Amino acid sequence: MGVISVSDVSINGKKLLCFGQQKGTGMGELYYVDISERKKYQLTKNRFQEWGGVFSPDEKWLAYTSEKDMEGSFAIYLNRFPEMNEETRISAGGGEESKWLPDGSAVYYRNGSKWMKVSLKLEGEPELFFEGDYLNVLGPSRDIFPDGRILLLKGEEWMPPKEIDVIINAVDVAP
Repeated sequence: MGVISVSDVSINGKKLLCFGQQKGTGMGELYYVDISERKKYQLTKNRFQEWGGVFSPDEKWLAYTSEKDMEGSFAIYLNRFPEMNEETRISAGGGEESKWLPDGSAVYYRNGSKWMKVSLKLEGEPELFFEGDYLNVLGPSRDIFPDGRILLLKGEEWMPPKEIDVIINAVDVAP
């Protein structure tokens, strides 16, 4: 195995959704790791870059980025998890960095400076969710809170951090 990165964690913390490259291939594939079984499962195997997968809130679907039919640029797809047998392209004109709304009703994604939203009814075209010059960095540059608020990175240019502080057990939880 070459490089593998975690893109999402299941709600119960038992599955890791990953993407990575087989050594020497240069192609990104989707995987999941079942932590309790200590086993890795390959979800995709093709000649295209696929990355940034995220679980739906009920963990029955994945949203992910692929260059499958975009000839060098990316689009957003949905597929049933773990079967991977109902693939549907949901973006129009490109897309990356997909994320589910907390209630599972829609997926939003980045297309340049526009953030688009697609209802899971899959009727009509993606609609503009919001727009702005938010940073596009290697890896996720956004997240969504359970109440629907969205966290984005804003600025002129991405500067890698020189220092990262990790706070463990920052919130005391009473038994």
